[in-house]
Order: sequence, then C-alpha cells, then structure tokens
Amino acid sequence: MHTAHNTHDVLRSWGQLPWYGRMASKLLLLPRQEYEPYLNVLPKAVSLPAEWSKDEVEQLQSEYMIQKVCKKKRRSCSLSK
Repeated sequence: MHTAHNTHDVLRSWGQLPWYGRMASKLLLLPRQEYEPYLNVLPKAVSLPAEWSKDEVEQLQSEYMIQKVCKKKRRSCSLSK
C-alpha cells in the first residue's frame, strides 16, 4: 500500500536515477506490447573494447584509443607499426 510518505520517497529516488534508469522504469510501467518492438531491435550482446584481445584492440589503429582501452584493462599495449 502506497502512502504519501512512500510516494515522496519514490519521487525523490526517481530524480536521483540516471536517465537510463528512469527510462527503464517507464518502460516497465507500460504494457509489454507497447515496448516489446523497441526491445526486439536491440542487440542481444554487446562486445566492449575492454573485453577485446590485444589484436582486436590494435585494429582500432589509434594510439590514443588503444591506450585508453589498455588503461582500462590495466595492461601495456602499443600500436604495431
């Protein structure tokens, strides 16, 4: 049972959510048939650069991007010349 106090807490929490948290919450309040077509076009999996092999990272061909990815992975990489 919602009370005025609970509603106030929910609204305060809502404002602190990042945009994607608010969007996800709104989607969950909609009937499934309204949002399902949008979700069906999203990729089933996403590969992040931090998960790539050293060879895949080097294919970026940008020393700046390679260093950013390697810093996240906490390892040394360099652009093969």
